[in-house]
Amino acid sequence: MSRIKLSVAVAAILALALFFSTGVARPNVALAASCVGTDACTGASGSIGANSCNGDRACYFKDGDVGDNSCNGQQACYFAGENGSFAAGDGSCNGDFACSDSGGQGGSSSIGSNSCNGDHACTNNGYQGNGSIGDNSCDATQACDHAGDDGGHATIGAGSCNGGAASCRLAGTGGDATIGDNSCNGVEACFDSGSNASSSVGEGSCNGDFACTLNGYFGSGSVGDGSCNGDHACSNNGEEGSGSIGDGSCNGDQVCVQNQTQIGDCRENDDTPAFCEPSGRRTKNNVSGAIASIFGNPNASPTSQAPAAAAAPATGTLKPPSTGDAGLAATRSSEQTALVLAASLVLAAGLLGAWRFRRA
Repeated sequence: MSRIKLSVAVAAILALALFFSTGVARPNVALAASCVGTDACTGASGSIGANSCNGDRACYFKDGDVGDNSCNGQQACYFAGENGSFAAGDGSCNGDFACSDSGGQGGSSSIGSNSCNGDHACTNNGYQGNGSIGDNSCDATQACDHAGDDGGHATIGAGSCNGGAASCRLAGTGGDATIGDNSCNGVEACFDSGSNASSSVGEGSCNGDFACTLNGYFGSGSVGDGSCNGDHACSNNGEEGSGSIGDGSCNGDQVCVQNQTQIGDCRENDDTPAFCEPSGRRTKNNVSGAIASIFGNPNASPTSQAPAAAAAPATGTLKPPSTGDAGLAATRSSEQTALVLAASLVLAAGLLGAWRFRRA
């Protein structure tokens, strides 16, 4: 064997060893660490994205799919989806108990991206009931805690239930609550709405501290598009009775409080929306378009809501995205790499020894 042939053979062997040792040929192993913490993914099923389920019992017996940078915190997604249905998008359910028990016990919980970030933000969402939360929503402490719980239904649009603690807490618990895009942003803005009864809020409505709180509580309350924006606006609407508010109405602080009547479009405004004519009628222009120009795109992430992606822990294990045993794949991968390197070195040494023996 010539020196040139021997050099080529040794170089090929070393290149092969480098290929395997860098992880290029290791499928099903996430690049960022997940499932780091005491019992972080014990008993978990469903997929787990990169840098997710980190924290003590973060995804303990979780049953459902979790995106990247999600379910980080103590018991963040603890028992979520157990005997039910649960799914969380990217950048969601970060905080202690953020989405624990959601979708459990025959319930259903669907959470979009960049949503439910904060301690207890969406605890028990859809537990024994049904909860659906859009993108960029419910980002505050207890923002949507127990929404759609206890056999109830809660449907929350994009860019809603942010800006303050308990904004949509208990919405639809034992009842039915529907909240449109860009609505119910503020401290307890739609707190307890539709609890044990029925509540409906349109797009771009009920923004302000305590706006529409207790809407339809043990009764029936409905609010149209672009209405009830202001602190305490439309609070207690339809509580233990029936209250209906049309589009572009009741905007201003403390207007239409405890309403139990039917209020039409563009009425009772301290701050009249742009889509209302001076005569008090709604224009023929697209109301949704006008609302979007005022409140922005609900699919754009608010600056104050979802936390930045947490850095991967300095130490820990890598995990396959579809199992709860975080350390198993990393351990096996390390063992395989060591074996490949050892075999490569032995083979290279053998070739070199044979060449030297032949020369002698």
